[in-house]
Amino acid sequence: MRFFSLVGLFGLLAACGGNEPSGAGGSAGSGGSGAGGAGGGGGSGAITYEFETLGTRSATFDMTTYEATLVAAHRSDGGTSYLMVIPAAKTKAPVIVDMAPYTGIDWTGEEVDTRHATENAGPFSFYPDTDAPLDPPSTENCAYGFVPAETQIQGEAFHLLNGHAVIVAFGRFYAGGDLTDDAADAAAPFHYIAAHAADFDAERIGVHGNSWGGFMALAGIGRRPAGQSIRAVTAANPPTDFVDFYDYWKTTLPAVYPYKDELGFFEGYRRRIEATTGGPPADNEAAFEKWRRDALCEGLDGDVMIPQDDWDTLVPVGQTESFLATCSDKARGLFWRRRTPVDYAAIHLAHGALEQEPGFPSSRTLGFLHLHLSLANESDVVLAYYDDAALRVFFQTVHDAQVDGKDITYASPALADLLDPRVAAYDFGTTQVKAGPDLVSTIVSDIWGTPVTPADLAQGFPAP
Repeated sequence: MRFFSLVGLFGLLAACGGNEPSGAGGSAGSGGSGAGGAGGGGGSGAITYEFETLGTRSATFDMTTYEATLVAAHRSDGGTSYLMVIPAAKTKAPVIVDMAPYTGIDWTGEEVDTRHATENAGPFSFYPDTDAPLDPPSTENCAYGFVPAETQIQGEAFHLLNGHAVIVAFGRFYAGGDLTDDAADAAAPFHYIAAHAADFDAERIGVHGNSWGGFMALAGIGRRPAGQSIRAVTAANPPTDFVDFYDYWKTTLPAVYPYKDELGFFEGYRRRIEATTGGPPADNEAAFEKWRRDALCEGLDGDVMIPQDDWDTLVPVGQTESFLATCSDKARGLFWRRRTPVDYAAIHLAHGALEQEPGFPSSRTLGFLHLHLSLANESDVVLAYYDDAALRVFFQTVHDAQVDGKDITYASPALADLLDPRVAAYDFGTTQVKAGPDLVSTIVSDIWGTPVTPADLAQGFPAP
């Protein structure tokens, strides 16, 4: 197996949303009807989809050309969702659904996409939220980054090189919309898989999303076709309860956050939430019911992992902990525990210090590996991508938590993943490949200060 250069792979990471800020996704012209209830997949009143091929694009890497199909998913609620479907090099393959809330696309034929791609042609950043719902017009910005289709294909290399097909769901935050649109956009890939079952190994579906994309991952699963099963999910730092989320940015965070001028960042969320609910929770909390933790939990399936940092200032870790307490039989957390309260001067508004790790973030290494191992055959080689310094930061936080007497069982599945003999770990810094068990035993030996072997670690972490 040939591998990309360090520079090339970091460019690909940016294309697939490597370090996006949080934001809400939505589809233009999506109407106002509901997207169907969460819980078990499908159900009466659920949105149905008809799929139209708009064109194809291709990109070549690792001596393989991948041809993607650009798809319009016409919905029974009057809206349209957009997908990129990238077959694996060999079919019939497992498939990863990748949520892309902020990625700009220009191939839909819709004016809003062409306009934003033309006016906001710079790098991924924050641009005027000109299409935000509700009046008066917004004076705040929204996250946006135009990504050519060919670059998006390359950006899915982490999954494609592991032999998986990929379906990208574009949330299109910049196009306006509301929570109902986001959920419908997120569900579209699962309905596409059901409608094209001969093209995929539909018994092996993985789902990935980060930040608002994490919410899309969880919401989309709950609106999948009835009877469809999900193998594994990585939903990093997602909002999981919109009453709690609303209270956090309106009350809790402003009371402690020193940089008041930055809090306008959340205005785009407020507009998209209230476009769904008709107002804040105080006006009609019942309208928030299907956007709360109980409803989100009800629809989950598969091995759901939620990575999050204690220092997350966008989505408070306590919200995730409450979700996991409600949903303990369906989801688990992977935490970056910190010894001190949030350092706002260092973090500002971000998903914690894990976003400041050197090189390729450990949350991506462990989140991707969770998916790829879950979808792999017993005889497969599973590629893990990592930066040694970043991965050491994660294990240092585990060691510190253990020394402080905290429960570190959250880290045991990540340890087990790296110990899997199928794992070949590619180091972005050295461009060398190591066996996963050798890599993790070296890191743990160094940080814990005691030599351990993979066989030792199979029994758990050493004493502090």
